Order: sequence, then C-alpha cells, then structure tokens
Amino acid sequence: MEIEKEESYLDYSVTESNSITSYEFELAAVFPLLWLAVQDFKEKNYLRLRDEDMEFASCGNLFNITACPHDTSQWNLNDVHNFVRLEDQEDLNVYCNLGFNQILQKEWRGFLKSRYILPRFEVRREGTNFKLIMRHWNEEEPDQCFEDLGKLNHDHLQIQSPRHLKCEKQNQTPTREQWDQNFVAVKKDFSEKLYDKIVLARKTTLNFNERISPYWILTHMDQETYQFIVQSDVNNAFIGSSPERLCKVDKDRILTEALAGTRPRGRNQHEDTVLGDELLNSQKDLDEHQYVVNAIKETLKNYSSHIDCPGEPQLKKFKTVQHLETPITAIEIPQV
Repeated sequence: MEIEKEESYLDYSVTESNSITSYEFELAAVFPLLWLAVQDFKEKNYLRLRDEDMEFASCGNLFNITACPHDTSQWNLNDVHNFVRLEDQEDLNVYCNLGFNQILQKEWRGFLKSRYILPRFEVRREGTNFKLIMRHWNEEEPDQCFEDLGKLNHDHLQIQSPRHLKCEKQNQTPTREQWDQNFVAVKKDFSEKLYDKIVLARKTTLNFNERISPYWILTHMDQETYQFIVQSDVNNAFIGSSPERLCKVDKDRILTEALAGTRPRGRNQHEDTVLGDELLNSQKDLDEHQYVVNAIKETLKNYSSHIDCPGEPQLKKFKTVQHLETPITAIEIPQV
C-alpha cells in the first residue's frame, strides 16, 4: 500500500516490535512546550528534567489505562514495565500519573487514581537534538496515522498570554484563624515530643477575570527545576515545578535525594557564601534535613540491598534559593 506523506516528514526511521511500530522524524529546533500548546488534543503531557537538559511533550494516546478510586485494576506499574520490556523499543516512553490520596477532592476528579499513557505523538528535545516520534499498533493501517500526522500544527508556535489579567477572588483553606489554631496545636505536640517533624499546608484558590493557559503559567516558573503538565481535558491541568527528584531507576540503581533546609541566594558572591555557610551550620535546618534523609532510607530498606548516603549534606544552588541536599543511591533487590 502506498501512503501519501506530508513533504516535511519524508525522512524517517521505522522500528517495529511485537505490538507497536514507531516512526522517528528529525526536526529543526522546536520548543516542545510551545509545540504542545498549539496541538488540538484533549489530553496532553509535558515533562522537563532538571539536570539532563531534556524535554518531552506528548499528545494523542495509543493506550490510556486509568483506575478510579477504590478500583482494583489489574494493570499496575509492573504490568506496564513488563509490556515496555517485551516491546524492546529504546524510545518507548509510558507516562505514569499516580495519585497519593485515595479520596479525591472535586477539583482532582479528572485525574483519577492512576493513569498510564503511551502517546501516539511525542516531541523530544535532548540538548540541541529534536525529534518527533509517531506510533501505531501493528494491526492498524498506517495511512490513518500519517493522515493524523499531517494535522499536527508546526506553525504559529506561540503561547497565548493573558491580556488584562486580574485576580477577582482569593480564598485560603484553612483560614488565618484556623491556621493560628493549628500552629498552637503543633507547638503543643512538639513540646510533648509526639512528632519529629510537622509540615503545615494551606490551599489557595484564585479566580481570575479571564482564562489562563497552563503553558503560559509554566513559562513563568523556575527553569532550573523538574517541570510537568498533566492535562486531563481542555478545562483541567495539573502543573508542577519542583527542584526535588523523587526517584530515578537506572538499571539496578535507585537514585533519589533529600532536599530540605533553605536560604535565599545572595545579592553578591560574598552574601551568597555567608547565607550558604549559615545554612550549613544551622542546627534547626540540619535536624529537619536529617529527618527527611532518615525517612527516605527507611522507605528504601524494603526495596534495596544496599544504601549509599553521604554523612553530611551539601549545598544545591538554584536561581533564587539554595537548599541542603543529600544524594541517596540504593541497589534495587531483583523482582521487588
């Protein structure tokens, strides 16, 4: 069968595995976040890594496995891992969203308990190399896939900015009065040594006078962090920007870190050094940091045969703040 292809996609490589065929197209320089913002798909995903100088943007789902709260779905992370391993394609990325809470508040209903997505279309940037990956099931006719490929937007890559943005309403949960009551209770619990560490949290809800693009929000966040967008539909997106690595698995190694204890960056080199030294010698911050290190090591005991962790933290500097950091490496126990 002869397939008519868009002229800009004539050069590509093909990889076929047990169930999936992948096409890889080299691209000129394109910003994945801008590319994703203009694609006409309901569900989209974006990820930018902190240290590896890599970005991933995807849309269109080859498969989308979801589990609702209290649903004992047979598919879990191990099932997805085994599927990817059997396919044996180096560039096969499955996007995984896992909820921490089983009971979802109304604003999180669109994100469900867990979701595993293998995208049909994916743009990747690795340093100065850019490529587009397209996938279809082997039993599918590829002509429809190439037809969809031709509908992707590669022009007018621009994120729409708000025109006259104004916050019309702001709510805090808990209220300031409730927050003060919580703080008094926390101090009492600490004095009685019931806890080693407590983190008070507060939710802020903002209502604006016009619609805001999640992609515009992310462009205003710290670019030295892990960044992501999980867009479940045209009206809902989960956006994040975090300096902290949760976990990375590299063969049999589990890589994670404790990042706790903070000072601002200085206005000059001398002030920056003074603030960093102050942080490294603050007993309160060192104690807080050690609680995090101990909690991570305790969790890793169930999954690893060896844990390597420096005895003292180091400074991790970002654009506006500096943190105490302890890198932690564990050797994974096979089949766990």
